[in-house]
Amino acid sequence: MELKKSPGLVFEDYDANKEFFSLEEDSAFSIRTQEIKRLDDPRPLGLSGHLRVKNESYSVAQAIESSIPALDELIITVQPYINDSGIDETYEICKQKKQKYTDKIKLFYYTPEVATIEYFKDTDMYKTNDLEDDIPNNSIHSFSHYTNFGLKEISYKYYTKIDADQIYLTDKLRELRDHILYADRFAKSHRSFMNKVFGKLLRPFCNLFYLILPSRVYICLLTFINKKCAFGMSGFQLTLRGGGQELDANNKTLLALNPANYKKELLDYFIPLSLHYNRFYCTNGGMDTCIFAPNSNNLYGYFKDHSVEMQNLVGNAGFRNLGYFWFHLGMIKRNYFVMGEYGKDYISLRDFLKTSFAKLKPKIQTKAVYKSDYKGFWDNLALNFEKDKAYIRKFLKQSKESSKS
Repeated sequence: MELKKSPGLVFEDYDANKEFFSLEEDSAFSIRTQEIKRLDDPRPLGLSGHLRVKNESYSVAQAIESSIPALDELIITVQPYINDSGIDETYEICKQKKQKYTDKIKLFYYTPEVATIEYFKDTDMYKTNDLEDDIPNNSIHSFSHYTNFGLKEISYKYYTKIDADQIYLTDKLRELRDHILYADRFAKSHRSFMNKVFGKLLRPFCNLFYLILPSRVYICLLTFINKKCAFGMSGFQLTLRGGGQELDANNKTLLALNPANYKKELLDYFIPLSLHYNRFYCTNGGMDTCIFAPNSNNLYGYFKDHSVEMQNLVGNAGFRNLGYFWFHLGMIKRNYFVMGEYGKDYISLRDFLKTSFAKLKPKIQTKAVYKSDYKGFWDNLALNFEKDKAYIRKFLKQSKESSKS
């Protein structure tokens, strides 16, 4: 496969002179331009997480419990999904977590119908001609606006997205948060021309420095040279065997951090090695799941040249060789399962932890089409393969101890 050079990102600007950022000015969920501009104001040192969630009652509690110890606050924006019993289970779980973590959680029920660009034409909004062929980034019905609605609520300097279908390696996420906050003493709000020059000179040596330096020193070095950084994070895919025989009566599997929901040990879930459904491979994430200090230029939006909705990281030097911070359950959520031959197309987490990178590398496929993404994927996997096994084992041990208590 011939890899392409990634095109530049072209992001839709907003009119900073208008009172409202949002297209629908009379909505209770509209965003005022002043709220976007406030992202440029100084914020206290800390890490704000933002959880966007809809119909994910099977995993949202675990996503919150595994991530919140590493966060200074968590903004939760819930989209409605009413089940056959007339209950929004996901929202009810989030309300319970709000009661448990009163000082840490901000909870919003975002009721406008929302669609991503990818699925817009399948919605009633498109079929009834309420909107044009593309949803504008500033429409309350766009996934971008929905994300920015939560982004504007952050209280702390640094920000990261938390996904409801991800179970986080708490200790590793907390360590990265601590390293970034410590390194903030070297950060500045903008990168100068010389920062960019020195950063470019440093980049070829990043993998070497990552191998030989303690994590905190490495983060400090990158921040000292670049002044403004975005630190990318990735995770491992986990799902079940083809056919989904292991699913429960609700056609979902619960991974839990407490004995009431502990349905099956993580060790017996599977990591896809070959490309599944032309979309899923052994990892997910990257620069769109990062920790950084956003300003009014770093809004979420649709990038037409990449045909993707993601965070605009302009002004930040991006680094994504920091390893794996979660288990991603996105395949289970979509009822996608591993298929093919065991050991060739997929492997259990139990055997994954016993296998060397050298043995697995020839079997691993990736969907990366850009040179930078391809290199980033393999660098990340090679540099962190053994290191992150230790974090996974520790997490599994903690889960087992929790289930016995």
